[in-house]
Amino acid sequence: MQKPELSLSLRGLQRAHEDIWPRLRAIYETCPTPTPHQHRPGDWVYVRRHRWETLEPRWKGPYTVVLTTPTALKVDGVATWVHHTHVRSADPSEIREDFITKWSVDRDQHNPVKLKLGSARPA
Repeated sequence: MQKPELSLSLRGLQRAHEDIWPRLRAIYETCPTPTPHQHRPGDWVYVRRHRWETLEPRWKGPYTVVLTTPTALKVDGVATWVHHTHVRSADPSEIREDFITKWSVDRDQHNPVKLKLGSARPA
């Protein structure tokens, strides 16, 4: 046995859905499709600092983009994902040498196919 209140609520919800859905469809069909951000893995970006002290810069970085989604970026040196609106591109020609991660390759003495990669980001 169904409760009459539940049945009335479901019918009201269905009517609201039938009324609103065509309006939403019209809005989405007339708006231009959103363009994804231009950042790609390997790019250099600055990350917006949300809380900053008086004389502290507003942007942290530069950081290297590691992964991207349509809305967020994963950058090297930041633990969390960053929304694409909270980053700005950095000019690669202006990146100081001390920001670039140094890589080293060590070969195994016993196995010529085995390599060990190491990175050292300067402090």
